[in-house]
Amino acid sequence: MALGTIKITLLCFVGILIVSLLIRLGAWIARRTLKLRLPLTPAEKWVHLVARIGAIAFLLALGGWAAALSNEQLILTPAIVTVMTVLYVIGVIATIGGLAMIIEAILRVSHGPGGWLVRSGEVIVALAAVYGIWLFLTFGLVSFVTNF
Repeated sequence: MALGTIKITLLCFVGILIVSLLIRLGAWIARRTLKLRLPLTPAEKWVHLVARIGAIAFLLALGGWAAALSNEQLILTPAIVTVMTVLYVIGVIATIGGLAMIIEAILRVSHGPGGWLVRSGEVIVALAAVYGIWLFLTFGLVSFVTNF
């Protein structure tokens, strides 16, 4: 994949996550104001929560890696090991959350709740999660190895 393509898809990925989180925040505020409940089973509520945590973790990890790798002074100090370990853990959380995003999309498309707009949005978020998982695994942003 060419570098220009990766930049464009990365921007789309980040944009989809941000828009998704803002829409979900707005829906949560509307449900709280109108005293409505999202009709989900307890298992679906967990998947929903893990998916939101995963979206936030994707954004935190990407921002953290960008900040860490652009700081020359940090790279040359032993503190980089701690920073990389924390970012790897956030990457694992993001990957698990990405899997939850895919599962949530499958659940929503198969039996709701929500109409075609909600289901289409879930599919877009799931495709973004597939890209995010691929990106993190391909570029080594998620790892269980702490030997640097």
